[in-house]
Formats: sequence, structure tokens, C-alpha cells
Amino acid sequence: MGNVQPLIVAALVRTLDHRAGPVTVGLSASLKGFPLLYVLRYALLGEWRRCGLAVPIALVMTAPILLFDLSHYPISPGPLAGLWLISPVAWAAGAAFGLGVAVRLARGPAGWFAASLAVVMAMPRLLYYDMTYLLVTGRHLAEPQQRPADGPQAGW
Repeated sequence: MGNVQPLIVAALVRTLDHRAGPVTVGLSASLKGFPLLYVLRYALLGEWRRCGLAVPIALVMTAPILLFDLSHYPISPGPLAGLWLISPVAWAAGAAFGLGVAVRLARGPAGWFAASLAVVMAMPRLLYYDMTYLLVTGRHLAEPQQRPADGPQAGW
């Protein structure tokens, strides 16, 4: 069985700011869980329709797992790198830091970077490929912010 990480990251890079963004976030969260934190930026920007689409998609796509016996499902992060390996308190502090940065920077041009940082910092285990979530922001930081045509700088 292969890893879906490259497909998740590619889909997020291409769609976060587009109509398909919430669908991609919901589907990604159903596969990995932590990409649901990208909804944080939608919420802090007041984009409630996007939140209202991403969260139910994640829930509906994840719900079938309840049809199976989960008594032996591994929930421990295991002996891998990450803040959890240091201590659960260090992990909680790192996750809180990531969420704080996401809340602080959500409305600016670095908003998707902050959301990506929150995703990475919230993971109890950290594999080298988990850092690829930070690539989600590259396209959004490189492209200039689009201004509405009827805004005060229209025609510039």
C-alpha cells in the first residue's frame, strides 16, 4: 500500500484558494486527519460556507471506519521523531504554538503557511515527509494577492 501524502499535498497546493478547496481539505482530512486544520483559516476569514463543506465531507468519508472493530487499532504515535517523543507536554505546547501562529497570521498573505505550520506542529509523530505540508504554502506566498475589481485599488 502506497502513501497518499504526495497526492494530498499536490491537491492542497492546487485547490486551497479555489472552489474545490473545501472538498480537498475534507477528503485530505478523511485520509490523514490533521489537514482538517486548514479549515482554521477558512473560519478565521469568516468563510463559513467553506468550513461547512470541508468538515462534513471529512466526517462522512471517515464515518465508515465505525463499522469495523477498532479495538486493536494502533493509536500510539510509536517511537518516531516528534515532540511526543520528548513528552506529551512538549507536544501539547508545540501544537498550541502552531495553532497560535495560525490564528495570528490567518488573515495575511502568510495565512496558508501558518495553517500548514499548525498541521505539522499538531502531529504527535513527525516523519520527514510530513514536512511537505509546508510546501502547500509556496504557491500562495509566491503569487501576488488578487484584489477585488471594485475595490479601492481598482485599475491599478
